[in-house]
Amino acid sequence: MPLHLDLADGADGADGVVRTVADAFPLRVRADGSPAPSRVRATWRPERDELVLEYVRFSPRRGHNVVSRAFTLRRDTALTEVPPPAAVVRPLLTHPEQNNVSIRVVHPGDLHLREVVFPLTGRADGVKPAADGLLTKDNQGAVSLPGSHRFDADLALVAEAVGEEPSRVIAILLEAAAIHDRVAPAGNPAMPEYAAVDE
Repeated sequence: MPLHLDLADGADGADGVVRTVADAFPLRVRADGSPAPSRVRATWRPERDELVLEYVRFSPRRGHNVVSRAFTLRRDTALTEVPPPAAVVRPLLTHPEQNNVSIRVVHPGDLHLREVVFPLTGRADGVKPAADGLLTKDNQGAVSLPGSHRFDADLALVAEAVGEEPSRVIAILLEAAAIHDRVAPAGNPAMPEYAAVDE
């Protein structure tokens, strides 16, 4: 569902800021079985010509919502070329916050979010990406490792959602990690460790 922000909605407020909230994936559930959808909060500040997006999702382990991602978009920093030039993209792809590569899907059958992840941290320099370094996360954010039934089930559903075989999903992620290794600064100490824990 698209977010709709109308400048007139902020005209009545003292600060002139336009705000809206919309449900987002994953659609998680609390321990008591009640729904806990994720949310996208949008805040438009026309006087600054900026849009702030916050992605909030329920953490079953913590029992409350947490901000997962936040972005500030400014019109003067818009990409004007498609595809954008390498000089623009490369610093984004190798930014220290990019500590993993993943394929994340909302499966059309059950509308559950699942992902297959290859963490880019925790590997010595020069060690090639391998399938035993993968993990999966299910709709509730539970982590599964290779060799487990849950890992195989999550991988199969991600592959089904993208129309590929599980082996191809693995190959794509390992190739993406290898590309990152080639272009990212070696041993970047600023890269935060990927947290391979249940959300």
